[in-house]
Amino acid sequence: MEIAVIILHGLLSLIAPAGFALDTAIESNIRRRFVDAEVIDVRIDNTPTHQLLNGKVDRLRVATRGIEPVEGLRIAVFELETDPLNLDIHRLQTDTANFRRAFRQPVQGAMRLVLTEEDLNRTLSSPRFASRLQQAVERISANIPGAGQQNYKLEDLAIDFLEDDRLQLQVNLSGTDTETGEITRLKVQIETGLVASNGYYLELIEPEILLDDRPLPPIVADIVSNALGERLDLQGLQTDGMTLRLLQLEIERDRLELAAFVRLEPEILPTAPEE
Repeated sequence: MEIAVIILHGLLSLIAPAGFALDTAIESNIRRRFVDAEVIDVRIDNTPTHQLLNGKVDRLRVATRGIEPVEGLRIAVFELETDPLNLDIHRLQTDTANFRRAFRQPVQGAMRLVLTEEDLNRTLSSPRFASRLQQAVERISANIPGAGQQNYKLEDLAIDFLEDDRLQLQVNLSGTDTETGEITRLKVQIETGLVASNGYYLELIEPEILLDDRPLPPIVADIVSNALGERLDLQGLQTDGMTLRLLQLEIERDRLELAAFVRLEPEILPTAPEE
C-alpha cells in the first residue's frame, strides 16, 4: 500500500536537525503529501530525547480522518502504528530520496483503513478510476463466449455494502456490435461475500451474477468470477522491499474496514568494487 510508505516517509523525514521532531511538524509534513486531509494526529510514544538523538523510537502512531492521497480517492480512516524503530539519523537527513537506506532494522507495523460506501462510489465515478475500470470491462468481456462481436463501454458502476461481509456491485454497460453498429445496453449485478485469504488475496464467497436480472449460465458465471478474482490478488501492490499482509476484512452496511501488517526492509547500499 503506497499510502503506508507515504506516511512512514513523512513521519521519519522530520526527525530533524535538532535531533527530534515535534508532533505538529510531522503532521504538517504528512499533510503536504496529500491532496487533502481533514485530521492528522501523530504521537511519539515513550521516547526519551537521548534515544531520539541515537535514532531510536519506541513507537510512532498516526491517526487520520478524511484523507485524499490522490485526486478523487478519499479514505475515511487510516491509522498506522509502528514497532520500535532504529534509524541512522544522519543518513535520513542527507539522503531523503532513499530513506530506506537509513533503516538499521526493518520498519514494520499495523495499519487500519476504512472506506465508506459513499466515498468509494464517488471514487469509482471519477475520471481517474473510470478509465481503469473500462480496461477491466474489456478484459472480462473478451473472455465471455459470444461477446467477441461487441465492444463494451462502461456507463456507470455502483457498489452497495451489505451485511455479513457481502457487497453488491451493479454495472451498466453499452455494447456496440462491431459489424452492424447496433447498440445494446446491459445491466450486470454481482453480489458476493468478500474475505481476506492467505494474507494476500481478497476471495469472492458464493458470488451471484445476474445479467439483466437473469442468472448467468454457470460456465459464463465462472469465467466472470475468475476474471474478477484475478484482480483481487494484492501481491501486485507490493514493491521491492515492502511486504503487505492482510489480517482482517469486515463489511458493514455503509463501510468496509481492512486491517493489515506492513513491513519495509532496509535498502542495502551496493558495495564498492575491489581495486
